[in-house]
Formats: sequence, structure tokens, C-alpha cells
Amino acid sequence: MSTPPKVYNLRPRVRDQRPTVTRRTSQRKTTLSTGRGGKTRAQLLKEIQNLTLANNALVSDNQELQKERNDLRIRVQDEILKNVMLKEKLDKQNKDLEALMEQQAEASVVLPNSCLICCENWTSSGTHRMISLACGHLFGDSCIRRFFQTGTLSCPICRRRAFMSDIRYIYVEV
Repeated sequence: MSTPPKVYNLRPRVRDQRPTVTRRTSQRKTTLSTGRGGKTRAQLLKEIQNLTLANNALVSDNQELQKERNDLRIRVQDEILKNVMLKEKLDKQNKDLEALMEQQAEASVVLPNSCLICCENWTSSGTHRMISLACGHLFGDSCIRRFFQTGTLSCPICRRRAFMSDIRYIYVEV
């Protein structure tokens, strides 16, 4: 035989729980109106507004700093590129200078007794004998006189001011 299901009367239990729910709700309302730490709702809203404004200011500052950082990165990259290009130019000029120095060394070895204007050997006497200017550079007499007659009154090598009166004869056996 089966037993019929028991029917419970739930109404008294719900009534018993009502004061507890009401008590909890009133506690929540009190907490909401006074807030944590005893602050009122208006005070909390004002604090939220202040924090929001401060946050917006920080976000704005952060964006400005990021823009400035990006601008600085671009400037640094430009400077790096400029430095690389200048280094390449300097390297090329150094190579050119080394090549010129080698040519000069070879030329001075090959032409030790020759005029720097016409590259012909000097004579010990005559019109193409060795002379020196005040700066110390050596030329053939006729070559430097012709050079001065063109109106250029400077050494063809160093461009230092020179005159016909600066010509000094060098006495060596050639």
C-alpha cells in the first residue's frame, strides 16, 4: 500500500522569514545612504566625479606624452639616418683622401726633381732652374714667372700670397 504524499503547509514558514528579509533590505538602504566608511550618497557621487575628472586628465596627459614620445622617436630616427649618411660620406672622403695621398706619394717618388707646375725636371742653370717662394714650395723659374704674369699673385700649391720679390734661387746640382 502506498502512502499518500504529504502536503506541507508552507505559509507559516514564509511569514516567519518576512521580518528577516525586511531587516536585510533596510540594512542595505542604510548602507547605500551612508555608504562604506560612513559617507553619504552625495559624498560618494562627488568623489566619483572627482576621480572621473582626475582619470580624464591622466588619460589626456598620457595621450600627449605618447604623441611627444612618437615625435621624439621620429626625430631620433631622422638623426640616426642623418648620422649614417654623414658617416658614409666621411668614409668616402677618407677613401678619396687615402687615394690622393697614395698618388701624391707615388708622384713625389716618381718626380722628385721636377717643377710642380709643368712636371718637367729642373735645370741647374738657365730659365728653368729651381726656385723657392717664401712658403717653401719649389718651382721652375720660368713657370712661376709665367704664373705670376697671369695676375695671380699667390703660390699655386698653398694659395699663400706671393710676389716676384719672393722668388729665391736654389743652388743644387741636378
